[in-house]
Amino acid sequence: MAPVLTFPIYIGVWTNWSQGKVMGARLTLTRNDAQLLIALVAFYVTLVTSCIWNIACFVFHHVYSTSEPQDAVYHQRQVLLRNSTGMVSSLWNFVQLLFIWKPRAKGLKRRLFPLIGYTGLLAVGSAATAALSSMVAVDSEVLLSGSGCGVQGKSGSPTDEKSIIYPRLSEDLSDAAIYGRRCYSQTTTFNPVDCGPYVKDKLLSNVYTNATCPLASGLCRHESANVLLDTGLIDSHNDLGLNAPIQERFLFRKRLHCAPVTTEGHTAKFNISQDRSYTAYLYGYTKHSNFPYNENCTFYASNDAYHDQFIANGTINQAGYSINVFSTTFQSGNPLTHVLPIPEFIKNDTDVFLLFLSANGLLFTNITTDSWYEATEIASPCGSCQDSLMYRQNEPASLLVCSEQYQICNPNIMGSSGCTPLLSISDLFNQSLSLYNDHSSKVRLKWLSNIIGQSWSAPAAVAFLQARSLTARTSMIGHFQGPLAPNQWQLDVQHWHAITMASLQRAFVHVAAGPSDPKMVPFTRFPKLAEEYALCRNQKIKSHAHVSFSLFGLLFTFLFGGIIIAISLGMENLVAYIQRRFELNPYTQIEWNANGVLQLQRMAREERGLGTWTHGVGPMPTTEDDVLLGLTDKKHPRLQRSNLGVDSNTFLSESTFNDVDLSEALQSGAYLDCRSLSSETIGGRPSCSITDEEL
Repeated sequence: MAPVLTFPIYIGVWTNWSQGKVMGARLTLTRNDAQLLIALVAFYVTLVTSCIWNIACFVFHHVYSTSEPQDAVYHQRQVLLRNSTGMVSSLWNFVQLLFIWKPRAKGLKRRLFPLIGYTGLLAVGSAATAALSSMVAVDSEVLLSGSGCGVQGKSGSPTDEKSIIYPRLSEDLSDAAIYGRRCYSQTTTFNPVDCGPYVKDKLLSNVYTNATCPLASGLCRHESANVLLDTGLIDSHNDLGLNAPIQERFLFRKRLHCAPVTTEGHTAKFNISQDRSYTAYLYGYTKHSNFPYNENCTFYASNDAYHDQFIANGTINQAGYSINVFSTTFQSGNPLTHVLPIPEFIKNDTDVFLLFLSANGLLFTNITTDSWYEATEIASPCGSCQDSLMYRQNEPASLLVCSEQYQICNPNIMGSSGCTPLLSISDLFNQSLSLYNDHSSKVRLKWLSNIIGQSWSAPAAVAFLQARSLTARTSMIGHFQGPLAPNQWQLDVQHWHAITMASLQRAFVHVAAGPSDPKMVPFTRFPKLAEEYALCRNQKIKSHAHVSFSLFGLLFTFLFGGIIIAISLGMENLVAYIQRRFELNPYTQIEWNANGVLQLQRMAREERGLGTWTHGVGPMPTTEDDVLLGLTDKKHPRLQRSNLGVDSNTFLSESTFNDVDLSEALQSGAYLDCRSLSSETIGGRPSCSITDEEL
């Protein structure tokens, strides 16, 4: 699994320039806070969709409204639209209305199908919208705070370098090697979750396994079976995560070209005793060489490695690979390192490195035809070989030569004039300054060159990792090397390239985050200029502990939803105003109000003569007196009237009506049942009955 993130993350509003200034506006929150915001958005969206339904009911009600007398289906449909409690319940009511009236009413499909279809679609859309509301949480890309940003730019004493700097560099390189094997491997399927926090899990490169020889003719073992890796143009924003508008970006390119080299004509054998000899490889001068026989010697290896590994009991001791790396870089045509290769290897615009591989007595279980590991000679029998054939490396050492070139481009300049030529790393940044005219861009480019300088080149990585950089070690057990692919050396080169790419990704993130080890602070150069600080505060990574929201999506959701809510709350008054203002027929609004629950209640009670009501055309009717109303008959409830202070348990039977004056009965708390109300009167009073039916 990927390590737990410990980088300082910026919490707040920022701009992801991948989507532009408007659509790229982001709000970054911790995952816990993000879950609360997502829940709030989902609730708000549900509220908005309910308001959309209210608006739809209002529109349908007004469209269907007519002052002509209509049947019961019409009035029930209008009442359902006016008093809808929700889309699902209304859908069910419309369906019930369809089936209940089917035998008796005409034109039901025409009158109800549009409502049923629209309500169903809106219900589905509402559910989908609520479910998709979490899409405002767009991704896990966040910004580092940049509070501790800095590059390693100061050297220390020899003691500090050995005890602090080198161990830290070794740890960084080991992490890059692990990442390269886990996330760049072509033979295994990687899980993005197991990769690092970088905006791209890996930087893709073009791999050519049939490339031409990068050296003069006749030096390579093969003229076409060589390997070339070309990153193409790496975008500082899209690939490396350096968040910036297009005018502040840069493009970076790297090429690695390698080939096994023939040793014919470039070796010399010499004896140091009667039974010991060495082979010298004559490919250029190195000032650290202590070879006394030829000053053009680059490296020498023992011819007796296999003999020296065997001891009396027939076992092998300390067998294993070793790699010796000799690199040189040129600046303005002058070598900067201690190695001066032969003229055939020298290219003033290229960093060149030579890698000598020695097996040091390692036994190969199979014939190996790989051009760098070549082992086809049968090794002497040993006690642990169990009479099986073993093979030994054909030469004491085999040579692989590689060249590295780099390029920087300004994406704002079209054509080849916007790029430097392919150059050595030392010449690259001096020439790249000519691509930018303004001071701020030059400052940014210099800081970026410092970041790239924090990454590992292929020769430096191999020199540090030694045999750990070889993919062949995965099939090595003890002092035995298992079967190797015919192109094993190409797999090694691709792995080295993966390490350098992982190191480049790591450099951008870790420079922005700053040194994690306080002991490295004295050797760190911190930003001083505004442009440098801006770069430090704009490094993107992926964090599974944080969530970035689309600020545009949030604002649109809340603003658009607010408009819908406002329309839902104010549409009745707005329509009423328009009808008054332009003297339109107010019947649709009158019917809308009349079908409201409170107006339906008013009409029901007025029909019973219960209370004196006002505001009969508004949304909320009221009574002028303090009349108390109640329901009687649990099986068939009906409205009854009572005076203030009446005991609800007091009832009079109909038989007492003839013996008790009506006014006295009412004063005693009896209920007046006007079901028999007619034009007849008794002593000038309405012909109503007094009932003792329970509430």
